[in-house]
Amino acid sequence: MKQPQNNVEQGNYSSPSAELTAARLAVIASALTTFADAIATLSALIALDSITASEPQNSSRSDDLQQQLMDMQRQIDDLTKNTLYTIGD
Repeated sequence: MKQPQNNVEQGNYSSPSAELTAARLAVIASALTTFADAIATLSALIALDSITASEPQNSSRSDDLQQQLMDMQRQIDDLTKNTLYTIGD
């Protein structure tokens, strides 16, 4: 019977170089994950800054719409009074 000639054929994958390679890959993967988390955090900060910057514009727009609504209501009231005054004559 033929004897296995290397560690792979014997099912022994725990050679020091394989363990070292696995550890190095784990460190690289961890570094990449940390980098990706940093990018995600930066993205969230940019989005938050963008939302915060747009709030005064939204408030101003809301004030403009409120003023337009009040003007329209005043015009409706004036037209209603004029119509009732005209009908009453």
